[in-house]
Amino acid sequence: MHFLKTYDVIDFGGKLKLTKKDDEFSDGIIKYFVQLDELYDVIKEAHVLIGHRGIANTLKELKKRFVNITEKQVTLFISGCEECKRKRSMPKNSSKLAIKPVISNDFNARVQVDLVDMQSCPDGPFKFIMNYQDHFTKFCILRPLKTKTAAEVAYQLLDLFTILGAPVILQSDNGREFVAKVILELVEMWSGIKIVHGRARHPQSQGSVERCNQDIKQLIGTWIRENQSKKWSHGLRFVQFQKNSCHHRVLQHSPYSVLFGHEPKVGLASTSLPASIYDNLITEEELERELQLPKTDQNTQDQEEKIEQTHKNDDNDSVQQMNDVSENDDSIEKKYYV
Repeated sequence: MHFLKTYDVIDFGGKLKLTKKDDEFSDGIIKYFVQLDELYDVIKEAHVLIGHRGIANTLKELKKRFVNITEKQVTLFISGCEECKRKRSMPKNSSKLAIKPVISNDFNARVQVDLVDMQSCPDGPFKFIMNYQDHFTKFCILRPLKTKTAAEVAYQLLDLFTILGAPVILQSDNGREFVAKVILELVEMWSGIKIVHGRARHPQSQGSVERCNQDIKQLIGTWIRENQSKKWSHGLRFVQFQKNSCHHRVLQHSPYSVLFGHEPKVGLASTSLPASIYDNLITEEELERELQLPKTDQNTQDQEEKIEQTHKNDDNDSVQQMNDVSENDDSIEKKYYV
């Protein structure tokens, strides 16, 4: 009896999957048990998706969709991951300086824009990376740059500001003079904008910026090796997604979820459907057939018929009410005026 109350078996496109009951999870996503022959591929997919970010982050990613994967299993997988071995063999930053964080209390209150030097491995005309990060949410956006001029940086920022809005304070470890030039360039393109540049940052914060830039370089290096491509300007999009999707130790959430209120999704891959099903789906009709759902058109027609019937009932009720009022008025008139 306990088993029936706790677990359920669901047919996913003809393949039975053991799951926990829906009410176990507040997010509404069905989480199911991974079979032993699927375990390696499932862990690998999640680990690569978050950019080889370690045991804790890999486990958090897996727990979004699966029930029975343990920390021991993830640890064993990562111990054999060649990319993670490479990262562990790299020299650590030995800086012991205490980092004094910059406190922000709202999205777009303060943002940081820094330039990562990629001149040692240029991608065609691109030699730099613009790293734009909101201090409150830690949400970052990466853009390839041909130069590190204020004009090119301002042009890229304008694109971001017209999507996300402009911040109050803009700061950079490239210096206040550089930020002032960027703001002047922005004002020339958008006269209605008003931004101030941040005060000079504490020297101790330099180590934090260097670690962030080094992290970006490592993630790009991983993307280059896994995709066998030197086009890091294309890989930036995926590195950006990995950083924003990854659990942040200070926030206790991913930057994406702090900004948007939910975890990022990658289509059907973020649902409870097994890859063996959604890999072969092309159209909505195929999805409906696999899930044995009623067609959307029929749903819409049924809803329209219900709405129409409701309106008819409302009209009939209104007519009856008018008749009742009329009869009541007649009785009142007879009572007082006859």
